[in-house]
Order: sequence, then structure tokens, then C-alpha cells
Amino acid sequence: MFQDFLKPVPFLRFVFALATGIYCSEYLNKSMAGVFFAGFVLLFACLLFVFYMPTVYRRFSLRWLCGVFFFLFLFHLGLISALLSRPRHVEGEYEVEATAEVVEVDVTYSGYWRIVVTPHEVSSKDSVPFGPSDLWQIIVEPSDSFFIAPVSSGNKVRFKTRLEGISSGAPNPMAFDYGGYLFRQGISCFGFVSKDDFSIESRDRAKDFLQRIKEARSKAYRIYKENGISGKQLQVLSALTLGMRQELDNEVKTWFVHSGVIHVLAVSGLHVGIIFLFLNYILNSFLPRRSLFRLFIVITVLVVYALLTGAAPSVLRAVIMLSVIQTGNYFRRQSNIYNLLCVSAFIILMIQPSSLFHVGFWLSHLAVAGIVTFYPLLHRFYAYRNIFVRSIGDLTSVSVSAQLGTFPLSLYVFRAFPIWFLLANLFILPLVAPILVLANSLIVVSGSDFFSSLISGLLEELLTFMIEMVQWLNSLPSAYISGLWIGGLTMLLIYSFLITAAGWIYSKNRMFIKLSLIFLLLIIAALNVEYLLKRTTNAFVVFDGGRTAYVGIVEGGSGILYANQFSERDIGFVCSGFFARYSFDVQRITVFENNEMNEIELFPASNGIYLGLGDINLSEIDLVDDRKDEIKGIVVLGDTKGDLLSFVEKAGCRRIIIAGSCPPWCSEQWSQKLNEKGYLVHDVREKGAYVDFGDR
Repeated sequence: MFQDFLKPVPFLRFVFALATGIYCSEYLNKSMAGVFFAGFVLLFACLLFVFYMPTVYRRFSLRWLCGVFFFLFLFHLGLISALLSRPRHVEGEYEVEATAEVVEVDVTYSGYWRIVVTPHEVSSKDSVPFGPSDLWQIIVEPSDSFFIAPVSSGNKVRFKTRLEGISSGAPNPMAFDYGGYLFRQGISCFGFVSKDDFSIESRDRAKDFLQRIKEARSKAYRIYKENGISGKQLQVLSALTLGMRQELDNEVKTWFVHSGVIHVLAVSGLHVGIIFLFLNYILNSFLPRRSLFRLFIVITVLVVYALLTGAAPSVLRAVIMLSVIQTGNYFRRQSNIYNLLCVSAFIILMIQPSSLFHVGFWLSHLAVAGIVTFYPLLHRFYAYRNIFVRSIGDLTSVSVSAQLGTFPLSLYVFRAFPIWFLLANLFILPLVAPILVLANSLIVVSGSDFFSSLISGLLEELLTFMIEMVQWLNSLPSAYISGLWIGGLTMLLIYSFLITAAGWIYSKNRMFIKLSLIFLLLIIAALNVEYLLKRTTNAFVVFDGGRTAYVGIVEGGSGILYANQFSERDIGFVCSGFFARYSFDVQRITVFENNEMNEIELFPASNGIYLGLGDINLSEIDLVDDRKDEIKGIVVLGDTKGDLLSFVEKAGCRRIIIAGSCPPWCSEQWSQKLNEKGYLVHDVREKGAYVDFGDR
């Protein structure tokens, strides 16, 4: 049964072997690359021996031997490629003064410059481990131009900073591992640089081909701006055509996310397909369909477009698939679309092994797999209707099919679902093609004032309509349901159900319907287990929220979040995952706001209370004797004055948690004194979030 499916998709086994090696490399040290390279060479020799010995590969009973050697060969290939592409692991902090070459630059939401550099000359009291291909990320305080970075790729800069090695592992439970993300991007260190410690040595042009591509992207952005496109329209256009999503305003990004069309702003296979169709339409006028020169032009344009837009996995996947299809058409070969997806995944993992851990890599491939699998089934219901019904039906079917392929992973990663995604796709998707065509035309005719003003006017009207439409969709009731949670096992069970259900519809094999019913029962059981876990979990958490204090309490499925200030973006990174996992709803309370005891907060945990201290003098606090036994811990939330040691002894509590909102000098002072006396001190800035599950 499964053999019939796997036979026309041989690259599925190749991808599995390569991906397994890349995944296993996460648990190995880079220094072990030499050992695995020796194994790789040995396996290669074994493969040559097996394939060049007719007495071995022609015998049916020994056919498995070739498969085992080839699997191990690809497994080692994945291990080695992942280990070699990984940056060196740097521990500790270093005061450095360095000159470096700018590789990439963008502007953060707060206006700071995020610059990725390759260090050239480094001076420090300590020996800083770095190599010629290492990447550092520095966050530079802006000087004059708030949202315009002063440097570009290829520039030489000098700076002073306290350099810190990248450490993987999320500081908060169920949170995004930003350190691991940076490390997989090839960045080994990061540091903050004040504006007085940053200077530009030279403005050399980028010499590297990829850097020149990035420079061309910046030039296209300037053309948009010079032709009167500005504000939200410029933000959306630069994201949609150039992949520059860092330019997006938080509010605009939220509208697209909640409408379910954020994929429009992430340059993907949709954009590549439009460019491909437009290019084919032009080439049809003067080149035959089967032409080697035409094939070269198409592949070259697609590759350059992928590099120009940042070479995201979704773009690479589309470029690889279209290139393979065009090559197959030239040689009159037909290809299995699932095998093409696996070819795409295999090539991307060979080029960027870390793509295996990027959600965009998975979403792009799963979306295409969903369309290929479910679109033909939905198309049957309206195939013989009029052209208007077919057009609306095609848009709806493609949207639903792509959603079926991606929604289990989306729920698992993003913990939310856009309700009006179908309506949004009907209105927004038809605008993408004309916007892309007009944007590229604007770049081509930028030297002509008449044509530039004509095209830019049309372009701005379309962008304005798109923005107003997503804003309206975002205002609809229940537009975006957040706080959802499914576990990894539940996600895999849902995919197993979808695969077996589709298998039954296509093949009518009874085994598939039996398996799909079994998976459906397992999904129901898994959801019930997760529901019971929410109902029975009690927890007290002090999150690592930087300079903002976030304290969470979960009891019987209800959550409370205490904070001195609320930022939706920070909450999304810091604690939304934890509350989605263990509670059904979250109530927000500002600490010290509605409290008779100024700068004191009592946090009710399941088996006692935690005493929160803000900017207060401890000598002014009188502890009530009958509540001392209830105090499980003390949370230092601010610049607490007085003798904390005596206060802790009086409270009879040996557990002290120091939140990120506590000033660093205060934190260091209290940590040292309390540790000397044998108290249990947990500083969330150093150890990550403090989590107490009570009597669990």
C-alpha cells in the first residue's frame, strides 16, 4: 500500500536521511566534524564497492545493502554539512574594540540599527575567539536619522562593545528561542553599541555577489521612495516585492496577520509564480517554447529574483521547482509533483542545513503539498460551472487546500487562527499580480518622469485599497482567535489523519479509512489529555521580560498576568506560549496599581503566597505574623531600599526571585549577600524564568 506511494517519490527517502543527519548534528560538537568526515569517506568507498561489484548489487537478497549504505552516506552528509555551517560557540563576555565589514543592516521596531558584520581587526584585554568567516550582530543606538540606517553592505565600521556569545535555549517556558535562531543564522556573538562608540571607517561598495544583490534591493527601495510612495504604502510594497519585512509598522503587520494574508507580504511561491508567468508571456513573443536560451533566461531571472528578495526557503522552493519543471519540459520528461517537492527540500537543505529548523521552510512545502493533494478534490464540485463560479471556486479551493496543509503546524507554532482567511484571500490575492508587475515596471522606467508618475500613482491606489481592506477585515468580529494550543504529538496525529483520509479518497483502499478513523480517535484522546492538563495545572512564574516585570499565575485553567507595563509584542515573545499551554483565558493586572500597600503585591500561588516588592523602603513594612507561614518566596520587582537580608530573615522565607525590572546594581548587591547566607536566589536575567508548579 505505502510502497505504491513511495516508489514514484524516491527523493522522500533521500530527504529523510539528510534531514535526520542535520537534526542529529544539534546534539554534537563542531569539533567532531573530522570524525564524521572520515566515516563519510569510508561509506563513499563502500558505496563504490557495492555498485561496482555485480555479484553484490545484482543479487536480490543483498539489495538492502545498497539502501543501508546510501542512507548512512546521506545521513553523514547531513551531519557534516550542518556541523561545518555552524558558527563557533563563544562563551562569556568580552570588552572589544573592532573594525568590521557590514554584511547586512536593517532597522528595529524601536529605531535601533541591527547590523550584521564580519570582524577584521579586534583588540581586547582577553583573547576573543573569532575567524575570518564569523558573523557578529551589533545593535547600534541611532544618532540623527531615526529609521534610516547610515551604512550599507560593504562599508567598513569601527565600534566598541561588550561582546557576548550567543546562547541557545529559550529563557521562558514555551517561548521563542531567539538565541538559537541567531546561532542557526550563523551569528556567534552580539553586543549593544552606543552612538558615541560607533563610526564609519569607509563606504566601500560591496564586492561579494550576494552583497551586490542586497545593494540592488536597497536601490529599488530608494526608487519607490523617490517616486512619491511613502508611509504604510511604502512599507507594504517593500515587503511584498523585496522581502524587506523589517520596514513594516507593527500595526500594519498585525492587520495582515489577523486577516490571514501575511503570506502575501512574505515573498513566496506566489510571487515567484507571478514573475514566471509574466516572463513567459513576454518570451512567447520572440522565443519558441522549447529553447535552451529561453530555459537559461527563465532560470537566471528566477534565481536573481530569489536572491534579490532575501532567498527565503519558500522562494528557493518555488525557484527550484519551476526550474526542474522547465528543464523537464525541455527534455520532454514528466515529473511527480511530490517528488519535485522533495527535490526542492533536498537542495535547500544542502545549501542551508539550518532551514530544517525554520518554520518558513516547512510551511512553504506543506502549503504546496496541501494544494496538490486537496485542490483536485475540491475542484470537482464546480468544474462544470460558468467561468465566474470557476474563478471564485479556484481562489477558494487553493486557499482552503493550502490552509489544510499548513494549519496543524501553524496552530502548533503560532497558537492562533485567522477566521476570515477565505474572504481575505478573495479580496487580496487578485491585487498581488498587478502590484508586482507595476513595481517592476516602475524600476525599469524610473528614468522617465512621465511613466514613473503614471505607474507610481496606480501603484499607490492599489496599495491603499489593499491596506484599507485588511484593516476592515481585522475589525470584523472574532477575526483572529489566539491563545490556542496543540502539542507536537497532536500535530503529527492531525497530519496522519489528513494523509490517510486523502489516501482513502484517491485509492478507495479500506486500510486507509481504518487508519484515518484510528488517527481521529487518537486526536480526540490527545485533545482531551491537553484539556485535562489545563484544568489540573497550578503554576507561579516570574518571566524574563528584560526590563519589564511579568509575573504569571495559573490555577485550574485560569491565568493572571501581572506587569508594571504591557507591550503586546513583548507578551507575544515572553509569556503567550505559557498561558496558551496551561490556561483558557488570561486576566491582566498592573502591579501596585490597585493595592492599598504601596509598592507591595501579594501573588496568590496554589500552595501559598509570593510577596512582590517594588520601589519601597523595607523598614516601612510590618509583616503580619499570621501570614508569615504562607509566604513561599519574595519577588524583588524594583529598586528595593533598606536591609533586604533582615527582612528575609523576619519573613522566614529562603527563596528570593529577582525580576528583570530590578536595577542591575541592586540585583548584584542582593544576590551576593543572599548567596553568602545560603538563601536560594533566582535571578531571571541569569537563569531564565522562575517556574513553580506547586505540588505537581
